[in-house]
Amino acid sequence: MKPAVVAIFCCIVLSGAAWGVEIKPTNFSTPSPGGTFSFDFIALSPPTEDLRGIQLTLESVSGPGVMTFDVDASKTVYDDPSYWIYGINEGGAVKESAGSYIFPDNPDPAITLVAPLAPNDTIARFAFTWDGTVGDYVFTLNSDINYSYLILDSFNRVEVSLPDGAWFTEPIVSAEDNSFTVHIIPEPATVALLATGGLAAMRRRPR
Repeated sequence: MKPAVVAIFCCIVLSGAAWGVEIKPTNFSTPSPGGTFSFDFIALSPPTEDLRGIQLTLESVSGPGVMTFDVDASKTVYDDPSYWIYGINEGGAVKESAGSYIFPDNPDPAITLVAPLAPNDTIARFAFTWDGTVGDYVFTLNSDINYSYLILDSFNRVEVSLPDGAWFTEPIVSAEDNSFTVHIIPEPATVALLATGGLAAMRRRPR
């Protein structure tokens, strides 16, 4: 291979490494039927350049039951000290749009904000009201850079992606390139109450 070709190839590889940021879903809540199910995305490989904003888009959520997007519960991440710009963020227009769930935080005016992103900083929260149907729910991230990205100090966008390999643990039961499956069951206290209620109902049956 000629030296010039090697140099170009190395530049491409280095650029690819610099322009990708791995994110991981974590901090899963255990809901009660009719309660809130939520999780955060954290940054595993922050860019060396400071940020001006972020946006993450869940393209879809599918499963045996109904998940209703909870905008207010998603926004509670702004008050979490682990949030990447906790204390100086101005909030974002968290919303559901055409079947997608969008968490942006591009403070206004964005040009005044330049903040670092540290490993394991939280960059988004997605919350849903769960109807109580137990089962596997698939969450699909729209990894297109027009929908999910970090905005650098240079105003360039950085693409985001889920990690490679077997990175997940319970309650995630499987993962693909841009999706992961969560097995959702009620919180233990709710299960105990349901079991107690069932036993009480059985005792009340006439003999």
